[in-house]
Amino acid sequence: MEKKLNKTENKTVNYITIFDFITTFFKNYKVIKKVFIIFLILGIIYAIIMPKKYKSSSMVVAEINTNEVFNTVNRFNVLKDLGFNFGNTSATSLSPDAYPKIIKSRDVLLPVIHDRFKITGKDSTILMDYLIDKNFYYYLKKVTIKLPITIYRLIFPRKKNIAFDDKNNSILILDKNEEYAINILRKKVITVRIDEETGLIIVDVETKEPSLSAQVNKAILESFRKKIQKIYDQKNNENLKFIALQIATAEQDLSQAEQRIIDFVEKNSSPQTITLQLELERLKREVALRTNILNELQLQYALTKIDLKKKEPIVRIVSSPFVPINPSGINKIILIIIFGFMGILIGIVYSVFKLIIEVYSYDPINNKKIEEIKQYFSLHWKKKNKKIE
Repeated sequence: MEKKLNKTENKTVNYITIFDFITTFFKNYKVIKKVFIIFLILGIIYAIIMPKKYKSSSMVVAEINTNEVFNTVNRFNVLKDLGFNFGNTSATSLSPDAYPKIIKSRDVLLPVIHDRFKITGKDSTILMDYLIDKNFYYYLKKVTIKLPITIYRLIFPRKKNIAFDDKNNSILILDKNEEYAINILRKKVITVRIDEETGLIIVDVETKEPSLSAQVNKAILESFRKKIQKIYDQKNNENLKFIALQIATAEQDLSQAEQRIIDFVEKNSSPQTITLQLELERLKREVALRTNILNELQLQYALTKIDLKKKEPIVRIVSSPFVPINPSGINKIILIIIFGFMGILIGIVYSVFKLIIEVYSYDPINNKKIEEIKQYFSLHWKKKNKKIE
C-alpha cells in the first residue's frame, strides 16, 4: 500500500496495488477457508435433503383441415355476396403462439387439480391435496432462501378473493387452495415451449414421482384438447344460431316476395303491356333470388351441424407422455461445487472490502465517516438487545 502527498491540496492519496490484494488474501486465508467449509457443508446438506424430481415430456401439434376451411370460407363468401355479414370467416384457427398460454390457463388446469392420480406407496390422491401438502422442506425454504418473501407476505398479505354468486357460470371462481395449487402447477410443475424449427408444442411436467409426472402430463393434454375443442364448438354454435336467424328472415322475405306476385297476378290477370310483363319478370327474379338465398342458408346450416357432430380433435399428440427413469435437475456433485465456489467468492469479497476500509481509514475525513457508520450499527444493536431483554 502506497501513500503519496499532494502538495497543492495537502492531502494524502492512497493507492492499492496488486501486491496489496495478494497480501490481503494470504492474511485472510483462514477466513476464506472457514467460509468455504461452511458453504460446502451447506451444499452437502442441501443436496441430501433436496428431493429428487422427475420430468415427463410430451409433444403436440395443431391440425387444420385446409380443405374444410377452404370450402367453409367459399360458402360464406357466396352468402356475403348476397348481402350477409358473417364476420371474419378466415379466423377459423388459433395461432400456435396462443397454445402455451391456453395450456397454463385456469380453465385447463382447474379440472386437472381436481383429478385423482395414483402415487407410489399411497392410495389415489387428488392433485390439489398433493400440491398444497406443506412438508418439512417447504417450511425450511420459507425460513432460509425464501425468508425475504416470507417477511414481505407478513407485512403485505395477499388480498382475499371476494365471494359472490355467478348464476350464469360466466366467471371462474376459485378458492384459496385452488388458486395456490394452480400457481404451483404454473411456476414449478409445468413448462411449455414451442420448437421454432418444427412448430411442435413441448409440454414438460416435473414432480417428485415418476408415474405422477406422466399422469399429470396426460391429464393436462386431455384438458387442453377439450378446451380447444370447446372453443371451436362455441364458434360453430354461434354460426349455427346466426344462420338459423337468417333462415327465419329469408323464409319471411321469400313469403313476402311470393305474396307480391300473387297480388300482382290478381290485379293483372293477363298482363299484355311490356311494362306489366317486365314488372312480373322482376317479381319472379326476386322470388328466385330469395329461394337461392334460403337454399344456401339451409345448406350452410346442415353443413355446420355436421361439423359439430364430427368433433374431430384439433390437437394431435405426436409424442405421448412417458414415465421417466432418471431424475432431472442439476447433479448433486455440481451443486456442492457451486456452493463451494460461492463460499470462496464471499470470502474474497470480504477480504477486498476489508482492504478498501483499511485504505480509506488513512484519510481523516473518510476515517471519521467510517467511525460514524460503526457507531450507528453499534447503537442500533444495543437498542435491539435492550428490547429483547
